[in-house]
Amino acid sequence: MPALAAEKPATILVTGATGYIASHVVLAALQSFPNYKVRGTVRAEEKAKDLRAALSKQGVDTSDSHLEFAYVDDLLSEHQIGKAMVGVHGVAHIALPNISENLVEDATASVLTVLKCAQKAGTVQRVVITSSSCASVSMPCSPRDGFVDAGTWNDSAIERWRNYKALSEEERTAIKRRTDGSWFWYLYEACKTVSEKEAWKWMEKNKPEFDLVTVLPNANFGPVIYGEVSSTAEWIAMLLKNTERAVEATQSIASQWHVDVRDDAKVHLLSLSAPEVANKRLWTVSDPWGWNDILAILRNHFPGTPVPSDVDDPDKGPTCQMHVEHALATKLVGSWIGLEKSVVDTAMSIGY
Repeated sequence: MPALAAEKPATILVTGATGYIASHVVLAALQSFPNYKVRGTVRAEEKAKDLRAALSKQGVDTSDSHLEFAYVDDLLSEHQIGKAMVGVHGVAHIALPNISENLVEDATASVLTVLKCAQKAGTVQRVVITSSSCASVSMPCSPRDGFVDAGTWNDSAIERWRNYKALSEEERTAIKRRTDGSWFWYLYEACKTVSEKEAWKWMEKNKPEFDLVTVLPNANFGPVIYGEVSSTAEWIAMLLKNTERAVEATQSIASQWHVDVRDDAKVHLLSLSAPEVANKRLWTVSDPWGWNDILAILRNHFPGTPVPSDVDDPDKGPTCQMHVEHALATKLVGSWIGLEKSVVDTAMSIGY
């Protein structure tokens, strides 16, 4: 089945529509793809009402003819996802199950549920899944001076997760008590790697009529348009307040690559229609950063805010030196929003 034609009417399904990235995908569709009708999954009717109001403030038409919602509180439910998929032509699966010890298994089951329901729907032409370049491809900025591309996989994340699962309950509890977030990263990196691998395996085995594209963003910054600041955008909020968590982040999280959430949303949407990205993995990143880069931007634009001191760890403070192959995503975007604007817009969207 060919990809969607952006100039023709189509219904697209965006899972987890209230999320940081997904809310931008919905907004971008309403702004720039007038022929698409957006159906977003939400957990509750109140969430749908609040999101519609937030999107209306951005100046887009959020009437029922352009935006509708499907209520999904279980991303593993073929019944719920199947109902949401009726009449859909393109899918952007962005939602992630609740964080728990079973995140890897649940995230994988969620991805496979979407693929199965898309096949049963019979109308879907392309599925786009949000993966992660700093999880399913490699660890952040690793190899430090090396080169990674769409053929690279973060198998070390799977090994680390398996080692974690093999620990005793007492040992796992000790890791959960750490303040560096080790427990979350063990699960998150593995869940993105395993679920994406299983998606490609499912495609090869079942050979559906639709195409698959996986979008691989790194750290997302950019304006928050709905809800509380979350995801990697929260790092900016923490730095501006110089919280204990902010200091811990600069000491434990390696330097990485960046993408503005608006560009990330654009790649998700254009991936539904661009024929050249069929069955591809797209490194969706703009430029590299280190914590000292972000701290300098915040000091320059928001003088007087109590941001932390520079970081002297060579793996965390200075700009990431890892090279990536992101030509295909760059072709879709045209020109990326740079780190400075992205960081500043994040801060301004949360009241600075």
